[in-house]
Amino acid sequence: MAKKKIGFQTDKMFFTGIQLALSDRNGAYYLSDDKKFEIFPSPLLSGGVEIGQRFPIGLGFRLELPAVLNIGSTWEDVPGSIALQDGTSQVLILKKMYITIGLTPQLQYVLPLDNKRMKCYVSAGGGVHYSVYSEDERIKEKPSIRIMDYNLEEARRVCGSADVGMGIDWVLSKRQAISLMYKLRYWKPVNYSTEKDLFPYSSVKYVESMFTNMLSIKFLVRLF
Repeated sequence: MAKKKIGFQTDKMFFTGIQLALSDRNGAYYLSDDKKFEIFPSPLLSGGVEIGQRFPIGLGFRLELPAVLNIGSTWEDVPGSIALQDGTSQVLILKKMYITIGLTPQLQYVLPLDNKRMKCYVSAGGGVHYSVYSEDERIKEKPSIRIMDYNLEEARRVCGSADVGMGIDWVLSKRQAISLMYKLRYWKPVNYSTEKDLFPYSSVKYVESMFTNMLSIKFLVRLF
């Protein structure tokens, strides 16, 4: 009797990994009379960690359920020279910090390729994120000195995301594998109303939407 070939599967595996993300940001202030003023800040570079598990569904489909922590920041020049309380004028830089914690389930389809060691897949899904945004101002020539500015913003919100992607699993053994994945995400992690700085008399909503390119590498293990 001929022996059957045993295929290596990467379903039912737990995983942990790291990710690197680059986000194009599009900001908009929503003014009165349905007017919108758009700004285009510099791209945001961020990194994160993830942990989760895969669940087989059947017919080549599986569900990947990761929990993700992501942190990123940008430094931007404040226009002009700002007068400080000590009587000097300084050029300032503004640090914007983005921290998100989320669950990002992905429905994945494993392509039926005749290779037991390499598994290619496509994915689509979304996520729910708790987002924290904060600002910090420093003297440009002395970045260790923090400036107390009551116009700095801080905001928290829960937001959703939509993701599509593709990836490759390299099977190391029946219980171990490595996965490399690319994912494109659209989301709005910043959304708050402000009455500070340029808007002291009536609140104005500011929304920052992002297209995020993400690359992640994960180590997978089958525990049982």
